[in-house]
Amino acid sequence: MANAVFSIESTISDTNAATACSSMAGADADIAEVGDMLYFIGRTG
Repeated sequence: MANAVFSIESTISDTNAATACSSMAGADADIAEVGDMLYFIGRTG
């Protein structure tokens, strides 16, 4: 879970960093990817 939390925190400061963390987080990436997508949609929508 720690990886997912780190990825979500990274999303707030840097989407690219969060994506990289999500890719390395393994199973936790599923949770982080949802956060990344919501953040991206929020930024572009």
